[in-house]
Amino acid sequence: MACLVVALVLAATLAAPAVAKEYAAIFNFGDSLVDAGNLVVDGIPDHLATAKLPYGMTYFGYPTGRCSDGRLVVDFIAAQELGLPLLPPSKAKNATFHRGANFAITGATSLDTPFFVARGLGKTVWNSGSLHTQIKWFQDMKPKICSSPQGW
Repeated sequence: MACLVVALVLAATLAAPAVAKEYAAIFNFGDSLVDAGNLVVDGIPDHLATAKLPYGMTYFGYPTGRCSDGRLVVDFIAAQELGLPLLPPSKAKNATFHRGANFAITGATSLDTPFFVARGLGKTVWNSGSLHTQIKWFQDMKPKICSSPQGW
């Protein structure tokens, strides 16, 4: 769901009449369709398929934790359309986030885990990267990358 919202906003922005626009950064939220490796970086066991070849082999030549063999849609938008670097996973150590970050994580849900637990579906949620959690990660990051104390 979050991926759809981000994709629609980006599509609408890119489809707008050609006006000189400059974007300084992209901050991406979502699930496995746009996860740049947060699930693997976050310490999930490397027995996951995305931590092994063939994932990543087409573009990077090594596994990146992405659920693809190369780049993601957000990579094409950032790098090819807007001239920005590929977005690093927000959980990556020693990464620079001033040009953007990818908060998406494989298995993310739109709702928090307690919603599923209350309905007897808790075992189906295997990570804590809901959209709410991703937004919290973004809020925690803002003061580190923005010049004002408010984070903007």
